[in-house]
Amino acid sequence: MIEADYVGFDVPDSMLPADGTGFITASTDELFCNACTWTSRKWEHTSKSGNLLVRLFY
Repeated sequence: MIEADYVGFDVPDSMLPADGTGFITASTDELFCNACTWTSRKWEHTSKSGNLLVRLFY
């Protein structure tokens, strides 16, 4: 079963690279995170302060 959690950071979205909205990892026993998306980059309304909101899938 895949679960997801959100994590907020006091980092402006503008500090992130201009091209990219997250990543997907290969399935390994070494990693707990399967994917990560910068939610605030994809959907600006999810962070009213304009700071980074990340969704982790594991």
